[in-house]
Amino acid sequence: PTLSASAVLGGPNQGPINTAPLSSGNNKMKSPDEMTQDDIDVQIRNSWVRGSRVEVYSRGRKKWMRGLVTRVFIDDEGEWLEVRYGKNLVKETPRDSPDIRPLRVRYKNRYKFTKDHENTVTAIWEEVDLENTRHLDRLLVSSVFRALNIDS
Repeated sequence: PTLSASAVLGGPNQGPINTAPLSSGNNKMKSPDEMTQDDIDVQIRNSWVRGSRVEVYSRGRKKWMRGLVTRVFIDDEGEWLEVRYGKNLVKETPRDSPDIRPLRVRYKNRYKFTKDHENTVTAIWEEVDLENTRHLDRLLVSSVFRALNIDS
């Protein structure tokens, strides 16, 4: 569920998460090739819903830890995510906080992939679009390939 663009928040005074594609100053949508890793991270950050896997910074342990978004809520200060991590730790943090980020790859890629591999993965992926999120598919594939240092 990490990239569920069609999810809608439940409860009073809550609306859908903004998953509109990023745009440059002239309101033109960026193509996946034009997007930076920061742009992709913003797209992923905007798509987080209950059940999304994230990394959260534990100030007590002074390290990034994997977590699970267990609740999304809005109050007078804005939109917040409740994240459970570690054994029994819980953090409530704004969606745009630097203390929460998309999952990072934790291993080095030992395989050599090519543009043909990316095209094959994308072709298979595009056959199914269950959540009507096709515009995020290429972003996710590009992000994964970039994170794995795959040649494009």
